[in-house]
Amino acid sequence: MSALIDMPLATKLVVVEFEEITKAVRKDSVQIVLSGSSKAADPP
Repeated sequence: MSALIDMPLATKLVVVEFEEITKAVRKDSVQIVLSGSSKAADPP
């Protein structure tokens, strides 16, 4: 079926444990990594 689709497909699956990122990247399960600083989320 993917041969008939000319646009990238996406899922809403996420890696939530930092320790799992390396394994997910090796399996090509992750193409985008979002990160943030807890300090950036603190109000001024």
